[in-house]
Order: sequence, then C-alpha cells, then structure tokens
Amino acid sequence: MLSPVMGKGLWAGVWGYIGLESDGRTISGAVFDHKSETPGLGAEISKDFLQ
Repeated sequence: MLSPVMGKGLWAGVWGYIGLESDGRTISGAVFDHKSETPGLGAEISKDFLQ
C-alpha cells in the first residue's frame, strides 16, 4: 500500500510516498521529491541514499 505525504519545505512544497506492509504499520520504503529546495540541504531528499 502506498500513502502519499506532503509537507512544507523552506522554499516550496515537498512530497513523496511511504510504502506500507499489509499490516499498515510497517514501512517498506519511501521516496521524496521537491520543486525548489536549497542545493546541498533540502534538495538532498531526492538522493538515493535517503530513499
């Protein structure tokens, strides 16, 4: 099951999806993205090492 998530970044919104196991409580994965965050700071959320 995928659950969309959204939040407020410093310059613009951030969003992503959290993958949940069938029990609805265990996270199986997460991906995030942004439109315009500061390089080296908020922009890091779309890097592989954080997903």
